[in-house]
Amino acid sequence: MRKAKDCILGNIMTMAKKRPLSCHFRFVNKLLVSLLLMTVCLSPVLAEDTSPTNFYISRADHLYYSGLVSGPVENPSLEINNLTSALSKNPRNVKAYYNRATIKMQNRDPAGAKEDFVKAFYGWPTTPEEYADSCLLKWVVRAPLDAVFKDCEEAIRENPQEWRAYYARGLAKAEAGSKSEAISDFSQIIVIDSQNAAGYYNRALIRVEIGDYQKALADFAAALQIDPQNAMAWKNSGNTNATMGNLQAAIDDYTKAIAIDPRYAFAYNNRAIAKGKLGDHEGAIADYDRAIELKPRYGVALKNRGDEKEERGQYQEAIADYDRAIEANPGYEVAYFARAGARYSLKDYQGAIDDYSQAIIHDHDDAEAYYGRGLAKSASGDFTGAVNDHTSAIQRNPNYANAYFGRALAKYNMKDYTGAIADNTSAIKHDHKNELDSYYNRGLAKFEAHDFTGAILDQSSALQRNPDHGYAYHIRALAKVNIGDMAGALPDFNSAIQFNPNYAHSYYGRGYVKAALEEYENAIADYSEALSRNPQFADAYACRGYAKEQRGDLTGAQQDYQEAMKLNPPGRCLSVKEILSRKTSPH
Repeated sequence: MRKAKDCILGNIMTMAKKRPLSCHFRFVNKLLVSLLLMTVCLSPVLAEDTSPTNFYISRADHLYYSGLVSGPVENPSLEINNLTSALSKNPRNVKAYYNRATIKMQNRDPAGAKEDFVKAFYGWPTTPEEYADSCLLKWVVRAPLDAVFKDCEEAIRENPQEWRAYYARGLAKAEAGSKSEAISDFSQIIVIDSQNAAGYYNRALIRVEIGDYQKALADFAAALQIDPQNAMAWKNSGNTNATMGNLQAAIDDYTKAIAIDPRYAFAYNNRAIAKGKLGDHEGAIADYDRAIELKPRYGVALKNRGDEKEERGQYQEAIADYDRAIEANPGYEVAYFARAGARYSLKDYQGAIDDYSQAIIHDHDDAEAYYGRGLAKSASGDFTGAVNDHTSAIQRNPNYANAYFGRALAKYNMKDYTGAIADNTSAIKHDHKNELDSYYNRGLAKFEAHDFTGAILDQSSALQRNPDHGYAYHIRALAKVNIGDMAGALPDFNSAIQFNPNYAHSYYGRGYVKAALEEYENAIADYSEALSRNPQFADAYACRGYAKEQRGDLTGAQQDYQEAMKLNPPGRCLSVKEILSRKTSPH
């Protein structure tokens, strides 16, 4: 997969919003707003992957049984000699000319390669096998499809049992989008010869591409029963098992591929992904290391190893891998995106913005990159820019719940509570699975808009989805206080403290309710609990002083008022000044 669209992690970002709190019975809210910012996690990319679904099947996969060279050979001189010998016996072997040309190109002999390519493509086929080979070569070099099909059909017309013609035509049909016709051609190979692994193997690849994974696995099994040394088939069977969630089976398949070909970097990369998903992070790193050792500029493995390190909180090490992946492929959009996430985690918001911008340059329609950049802009205080980016994400994907969620956060910070409420509503509409945070945040926005009844309803909805959400109890309690429901606020503050026992503001809020109910001794105890958790909490000193005054402890009250004034700059907490202005000197 290109991105993580199946892997969302929640990072918690705390945004503090403080207001003076009067210690009189008219409640003016003060709260610590804890908003959950959902960040994008990038899912590891399977070997050679550039697409957002399943995994990438290359032409090399399809050409396994073609008899054509599809990659570098270990001993070019030996292979050239062998092909020359074969051509001396059959000068019309176009595939041998093609292979020799390919190896000569690898061996830096372009003149010799050109001569062989001419012989491969300008010979005139006369037999069904030659027509089939001509059809295959034309498909390989992307000749017009009508020319490809013409040679294949001529081979079949002259010999309906020429399986190579069905093989080549199946490849061409599949690439032209006629998957069902391609499956028919590969099935015909099996009809002609039930022990022909090419038919099962290539039919399996097409079935993977159309999402028919169970039948694909059966075909891979049949191919491997006939040809158990096909490392590529084991790798693709592993990919199919991984896509279906059969991770241990996938690991077993990749291990068999590696046993056949210990230098199979793609198999190491894909086995690493499966190991990581099963929690074997050390094993995953070891496999990524081996894949990169075999292919030092293997950008996908570098990016995936970075993801594994990022997931373990090793952000600098992850960035080093992303740097190498980008160096290997400067257009690797996914690596920019991944590095942006690591930089965001390190609070390097400008670095994250820069990387998301690079990702957008390489893919203007990447809604997730706009969303990620919007989060980074919010974190850096550029809320207007964040709103614009989230809007761009929504324009590209109108059902993108996270973008509505992110835009709601930015609007909230701009005090556009109406807009925040609307966006959280859209987030709930488009994603019922992650609606908890949207209900919670919409409740915050309603609270700020003084829709206290609406805030209570939304926090209740959040609590239905997570009864242990301490902050939701806290906000609901504050809303109840604002509508005068002290009796209802008290159990909510109790629950908030139960789930967040170190949250000073909940003790402070409960102290306020107890003071309102004239339980001054209990109020003093709660204010003291708040101050033990936050000794800089000026309003807690002021309100404890008020409660002490009501109990007749004027000396203690005066001391608390003075502490409150020390902690608050002039003009910050008018309530404290008002209280001090009517105090008499202690006796």
